[in-house]
Amino acid sequence: IGLGALISGARLISDGMLQAASERYEY
Repeated sequence: IGLGALISGARLISDGMLQAASERYEY
């Protein structure tokens, strides 16, 4: 696994967590 893949994966995970958190705050 390359460093770029790790960074992009972490970014996807963090983005998903942020989106889930924002959706949770909306409701």
